[in-house]
Amino acid sequence: PADPAAGGAGAEGRRAAAPAYAEAGRFADAVKAAERAFQLASAEGNQSRASSIRAQIELYRTASAFRDRRYTPVP
Repeated sequence: PADPAAGGAGAEGRRAAAPAYAEAGRFADAVKAAERAFQLASAEGNQSRASSIRAQIELYRTASAFRDRRYTPVP
C-alpha cells in the first residue's frame, strides 16, 4: 500500500493520515503529512481547514496526538 505521506493523497487523505501517524508515535511522519495537507488546503483556498491543520502540526511537533473531541467519548 502507498504511504500517504509519500504522495498521491489529497488534502483530506493527508489530514487523515497525520493523526494516525501521531497515534503510532510517528510524529515526524505526522508533521510531514500535515504540512503537505496544509499546503494543499491553502492552495485550494480553504483557509479554515488550513488553520485547523496548522494547529495540529504544532501538537505533533510537541509529540502530542490530535484527538477530535467530536468523536471522543464523554466520561
